[in-house]
Amino acid sequence: MNPLVINQPFGLGDILFIQKILESLSTERSILFPIADEYWWAVEYLKIPNVTYIKKSEYNINYEDMTLTDDYIPLRFSTQILYNLNRTDYSKDATVMSDKYMLIGLDPSTWSDYSLTRNTQREEALFEKLEIKDEDKYILVNSNIGSQAVGQHTINLNANSELKTINMNYIEGYTMIDWSKVIENAQELHTSDTGLVWLIDLLDTANITKTIYPRDNGNPLTHTIKLLHPSWIVK
Repeated sequence: MNPLVINQPFGLGDILFIQKILESLSTERSILFPIADEYWWAVEYLKIPNVTYIKKSEYNINYEDMTLTDDYIPLRFSTQILYNLNRTDYSKDATVMSDKYMLIGLDPSTWSDYSLTRNTQREEALFEKLEIKDEDKYILVNSNIGSQAVGQHTINLNANSELKTINMNYIEGYTMIDWSKVIENAQELHTSDTGLVWLIDLLDTANITKTIYPRDNGNPLTHTIKLLHPSWIVK
């Protein structure tokens, strides 16, 4: 039997979000999952038996093909398939994340029942590099969009807070996932609407005050917030 190919090579938030889908499907089939080269570093943290990850540049298929078959699931076009839309029609994009699960009959709320493989050595090294002590109380702020800060968003905090602020930025030698210890030890998390929100909910953060800020383009978070832990606050 041929491996089942999953077409969702980007972005990083989507890749994290669908790992539970891969885990579920891999109990019955071997899975081939191409990942965009810019996110290839994430493979270190995404270890699922029976799932083979491959660089998108090394696997030549038509990534614009939205034909659902026994051997090919174009998850990136789940909404278009479910609503019988043209490939370039994003009019129903409000449900784009949950539709990935609905396409294969899985409950979207199960997405966070997945455990990342973590590099605790690098997490500790980053904690030390940022000069954080275990007893420190701090606010972690992410105003970046993209795993290597390809965009910026404005986040204004309450100036009366007595907690120190740590700004999350790209640091060479460390990935976004290596910030996991810093994230889990914060008293407050403030982040723009980016892939980081999905990482945060895969971590032990249920009891941390978490605030999500819509991007400057004003896109609503109505559907995204339904898939996140109820402790999130929308600013």
